Amino acid sequence: MFVFIKLPAGSNYLHSLNQEVINNTFPILPDLNLIVHPNTHPSMKEAETKSIQQVLDAWLQQIKMTSGLLDSLSDDQLSLAIAPRRNTGKYLLGHLIAVHDALLPLLNLGEKLYPELEEIFIHQPDNDAVVKPSIPFLREAWQKVHLELNSKLAAFQTEEWLSRHQAVSEADFLLAPHRNKLNVILNRTCHLSYHAGQLILLSGNL
Repeated sequence: MFVFIKLPAGSNYLHSLNQEVINNTFPILPDLNLIVHPNTHPSMKEAETKSIQQVLDAWLQQIKMTSGLLDSLSDDQLSLAIAPRRNTGKYLLGHLIAVHDALLPLLNLGEKLYPELEEIFIHQPDNDAVVKPSIPFLREAWQKVHLELNSKLAAFQTEEWLSRHQAVSEADFLLAPHRNKLNVILNRTCHLSYHAGQLILLSGNL
């Protein structure tokens, strides 16, 4: 069972992990909130604060939806290609884990949890000749990466979302301040949505 994100209607915050799912999969986990703190940046316009919150809401909502989709797919279904001569569900799952794991160093949040997945699922195409981790291993890695990543993002203050990420130099950031951490999350949300759309092909429920 995958970890879901619960997003109650009408809240201004990114919300805690679904406690029921946590109780079924982990003994004790802290509540998770990704919160925009407008009072920590008095000069920020209210519209800007809301825009940040919308990006973060979309990120967690997409993780929730993809987690639900993955949980609904069997290991046999994930072993299939989404279409002839296309990637398998297993490869797409590993690819998403590797990309999201790389957010930890990119956003200056720590080291990758699974650095070995980068070569297999980012630099190499889906190839039977390449030895890949098992699907149960990847299911567990999906959980662990997002618990680690989102728990650390929860500590961000507003100004941190608008600061540079580690792939841009200070000099370049002065010229292109949009190359910030929030923009990375927006990019990865779109990337996740694209590949989730591919995984839906495995469900047969189009």
